[in-house]
Amino acid sequence: IKIMLDSPWESQGGKVIGNIKLGKKISKPTNVSAKLNMPKLTGKHAIYLVFSSKTAEKELCELYTIQFTK
Repeated sequence: IKIMLDSPWESQGGKVIGNIKLGKKISKPTNVSAKLNMPKLTGKHAIYLVFSSKTAEKELCELYTIQFTK
């Protein structure tokens, strides 16, 4: 899961601020976390979660909640 700031595409100004790698054998709800490389910001910004997998036609995961902390 790529965590992007301002756009889900780097070619359109998005910046990768973090990544989460999921294990292949996660079979139950699991908490994962990522340390974000945040630049100094002012104002409002969009955050995008970009899910990708090398395996086509198979679900990647289910996202139940998301939390941001300092």
